[in-house]
Amino acid sequence: MSLVEVVFSDLFVTDDPASCWYKVTPDSLEAHGLPQSCHEELARLRALLTGRSDRDKGDSPDFKVDWQETRLRVERMDTSEGAIYVCRRYGVTPRHLADLGFPPMIAQRLLATDDKTGFREGLVAFLGRTGSGKSTAAAAYIIERLEQSGGVCWTAENPIELALQGRHGKGVCYQLEVADDHGFGEAIRHILRASPNLILIGEIRDKTAAQEAIHAALTGHLVVTTLHANDLLTGLARLARLAGDPVLLADALRAAMHLRLSNNINGNGLPGQIGTQHGVGTLQGVSTQHGIPGRNAPPQRVLTVEPLLITGENVDGLRSTLRGGEFHLLKSEVDRQRRLFMGGGLP
Repeated sequence: MSLVEVVFSDLFVTDDPASCWYKVTPDSLEAHGLPQSCHEELARLRALLTGRSDRDKGDSPDFKVDWQETRLRVERMDTSEGAIYVCRRYGVTPRHLADLGFPPMIAQRLLATDDKTGFREGLVAFLGRTGSGKSTAAAAYIIERLEQSGGVCWTAENPIELALQGRHGKGVCYQLEVADDHGFGEAIRHILRASPNLILIGEIRDKTAAQEAIHAALTGHLVVTTLHANDLLTGLARLARLAGDPVLLADALRAAMHLRLSNNINGNGLPGQIGTQHGVGTLQGVSTQHGIPGRNAPPQRVLTVEPLLITGENVDGLRSTLRGGEFHLLKSEVDRQRRLFMGGGLP
């Protein structure tokens, strides 16, 4: 077996090939060793990563490399026994929401652009834990909107994880890589002078990025972003704290979705199926992930989506709750929207 045939989400590269190991999925607790047949490739990869890290010394410890037709996001960790490179594997090309397992009714609602219910401006946030597919979902959403409705999208990312730049159907996307987290605010202000219809912010990590994202969403742009969160409501509360004003968040927010990926233990299921968890109906779908043809294939994963759309007859009430910062009161609305989607309806 060669290294490129190994199915991994995260590869831990040390100075000794025999001590390198990998995880199959981001949430896996099992450390898998690598066979001796991979050791020569691991040594070459280690040399590539070390050379890149030394070249960029003094800059951010994270960077990306393209290796054997695979894009890796790399984080250098300087331990007491030397540097370890943690390599996260990403897909090279973006996919559609249905390919990720998004329930069709939610995807349809997000992609609508009609005057009554469509999303033409405001903030759309994908929330979740590390490895939940937030960035992949945000990229898929951007690409499908460009393909179907056109427009110009500018991105601000650190680092760029998927190759999105170029024409997509009726629209076009341009990508900017931000040097560090402190550069997001300036990058967003710069983008606003470049005639965007859509803006993708890779991840909101600080107050400046949150405030600039909300400002852009309130000035006629559709802003798509991701945020680390354990669940939907605590994620919204965190976003409000970063924004510094729940009133501004209430005015800007159009949709928030919490994503969770889990292993498809039964090996079956269809995109957008209705599932159950602890007796409660859930919106789930099976992700059709693809590896390099003939080499590897990631394990099939189930995506669970918890949506909150700020729309419909109750929009004023939802915004009032958000303005008051009483996020726990939104649980009943989240449950109501989930039941509507599961029944084939739209909120």
